[in-house]
Amino acid sequence: MPTAATLTDRPATAAAARLVLLDGIRGYLLVAMYVAHFCIEMLEIGLYSWGNYTRHSRWLPVGDIEFFLPLSGFVVALSYVGVHSRNGQRGLWQTVGRRLRWVYGYQVAATLALVLLVAAGLAGIDLRQPAGQPLWALVLKSFSLVVMPENLDILVLNLVLLPLVPPAFALLAGGRVGAFWAAVALAALVARLGLDQRLSAMIVAAGFDWRQWFGVMGHFNPLSYGVLFFAGLALGYRYKTDRRWFETGAGRPRAGAALAAVALLAGYALAYRHFRHGGPFGGGNILLSVHALLVTAAAYYLLFWLLATRALPRLARAVSAFLALPPLLLLGRNSLFVYALHVVVVALAKAAIIAVQAAGVVPGQAMMLAVLGFGLLVMLGATALKNRYLPWTS
Repeated sequence: MPTAATLTDRPATAAAARLVLLDGIRGYLLVAMYVAHFCIEMLEIGLYSWGNYTRHSRWLPVGDIEFFLPLSGFVVALSYVGVHSRNGQRGLWQTVGRRLRWVYGYQVAATLALVLLVAAGLAGIDLRQPAGQPLWALVLKSFSLVVMPENLDILVLNLVLLPLVPPAFALLAGGRVGAFWAAVALAALVARLGLDQRLSAMIVAAGFDWRQWFGVMGHFNPLSYGVLFFAGLALGYRYKTDRRWFETGAGRPRAGAALAAVALLAGYALAYRHFRHGGPFGGGNILLSVHALLVTAAAYYLLFWLLATRALPRLARAVSAFLALPPLLLLGRNSLFVYALHVVVVALAKAAIIAVQAAGVVPGQAMMLAVLGFGLLVMLGATALKNRYLPWTS
């Protein structure tokens, strides 16, 4: 996956330093996803970890994926504008194709690892498949993405959304911004009305159950969540081609808008405290909700204002120092690898806790936190090795 560290020739400038922090944000979000998925798996076996207090979804109607997707789109745009300007659509398709191969490879590798763990008898791994299937069938279905394990959904979204990047660039580069947003809105509307599901049901009813042969969607609907990815892509394209719009134009950060973002986040936090499991925030997150969209936009605008204006210098320095921590940068610069790896680590951690329970021991907070921390160390070590010996991969 492209990294912010490769987006500029002058890393000493303030703007370049802020771009490098994008890797830190991705690293933070990867750690947050790892903790959240671990805690969810613990809840499934009747345990409550203190790690739940760090989950974004505990405090606001938003998950880590809502924060991750627009950042991915932003970094993709920053990375591919130069490719598109130099080599046109053909060069962009080639670049996207190379990235798709890595995404697909990580998806299949993580899935096969979980399939083999299930075959080895480890408990608690959900492949989202009917029980009793032979190993060879699960292996084959891993390559066609029919086997879709828990927590691998971002990779699947990338597989669906990345082929749409060249057409999106064609619209943006051609000045057809209205057509770009119309296409994004139309896709979201199709998902909201369930037209994609109706089409799928019609094809199945006609006698061809394509779902047995090919998978295109995990838990999150790509037509709906694509709004976040392509919003980030559009902003990244604008930042790369017209940075003055962000610095002195209509896109420059304003204190009034930052205060409005604070008010919105505070209001959602108070409301969510009372309606977390129902009311306006119920119904799951297969489709992107307006609440999650607003919270994501407000949070990113506030962070942008803080780091770009330095109006609160101490807080800005503290946030920048945190996001520049080497472990976060390491994870963020290898985000696809880390994302795939964390799914396997979470599965192994859950299996270890289940084994402890089977032995008659009730895992306490110290044990769960120790397992969680050990898994994070494993991820950091594996990523450091990968970064050393396979630095050209993402």
